Amino acid sequence: MSEIIQNIQSIAQKIHKIESEKDKFASIFSDLKYEFDFKLISSLISKDISEDKLVYKVLPTNLSGLSVVGIDGGIIAKNFYNFDLIATRAVACIFEFHKDKPYVTYFPEKSPTPNLIPNITPLNQNESEIFISLERLKKELDLAISMTNKSKRPNLIVLDGSILPLPSDKPHSSSKIFIEYQKIIEKYQKLFENCIEKNILLAGCIKDSRSRRFASLLGRIIPKLIDYYPRLNLILDLDYRGMITQIYDCELLYRILEVNERTCIMSYSDAPENHNILKDFDKKMVEKFKIFYLKSVPFDFPMRIEFLTLNSSPISTANKISAALLPLACHHVEFAVPSILIEADARAKLMETDMDILYNILEQNIGLSYLKLRRNRRPFR
Repeated sequence: MSEIIQNIQSIAQKIHKIESEKDKFASIFSDLKYEFDFKLISSLISKDISEDKLVYKVLPTNLSGLSVVGIDGGIIAKNFYNFDLIATRAVACIFEFHKDKPYVTYFPEKSPTPNLIPNITPLNQNESEIFISLERLKKELDLAISMTNKSKRPNLIVLDGSILPLPSDKPHSSSKIFIEYQKIIEKYQKLFENCIEKNILLAGCIKDSRSRRFASLLGRIIPKLIDYYPRLNLILDLDYRGMITQIYDCELLYRILEVNERTCIMSYSDAPENHNILKDFDKKMVEKFKIFYLKSVPFDFPMRIEFLTLNSSPISTANKISAALLPLACHHVEFAVPSILIEADARAKLMETDMDILYNILEQNIGLSYLKLRRNRRPFR
């Protein structure tokens, strides 16, 4: 036991040292964050950054009169020897604001019955996991598209997660399920087109981002910024190049941003032509995908916000989205997730016990208990 305690203490000391270095690194930028003028290095960053400053203040908007939709999906799956059983549902939580409190409704309903999807196509483990994720995306996208087609359209749609598929959602082009991925891309395209045509703001809030887009961008421009801001020379006393490779955007920006601040707007990727997902979309559409980070509470990491540019104005779009998200994401000092997504998640979530009930009904109808994998039917414990 003493050896384990010594190991833990050693790990704690290493982490403390690393965190101390990160604090020093971030404090240098915090002192200068309002002074940076990216016009000085515009030729270097014109494709990456849409604004002139590193940080912007955000004033929360008055939500009265606005309609905001939060969409989340729940999915649970069980693997059997010759098929996968998937249960999925998605819920749109609709906040219509009148004075102080929102009038809350749900679509298609408050607790919709899950859809059961049996997959009998033989898939390897990786393909099976991708197929399950694609089914969740399909449900959420169909719901989002439905909201854009309503006669009373929302002002803002907030997705739980990215506004694009994740790289892990894309199967190999030779896979049996690649066609399912292509259908998902078509649904995203339809959602984007509807939002642009009907002037509906679309944002995705990433709860636990491990992106390094902002940090890597800083690493690229620091040598140029030092030429204009001599105080940045303090950073040379640190191993800042090594620091840049170790730090995530959220932990860096937790130290730099104050509450009610956002970063400058950045392009989704510094190399969209090589991005495994972006290359599946039209180039003009890709140019509309932007990101920024928003800090809404003092003791939680900033949120990575992805959004779709409307009317060729990323700055105007970002200002409207950040101003609307602030009053939705400030209700707990240690939790920055917008309340509308918390509610959507609570309504869409599916539990393991839900799948157990569904399986028991299925087993009664087919009478084949041996379909369970061995790890799920051990006679000895």
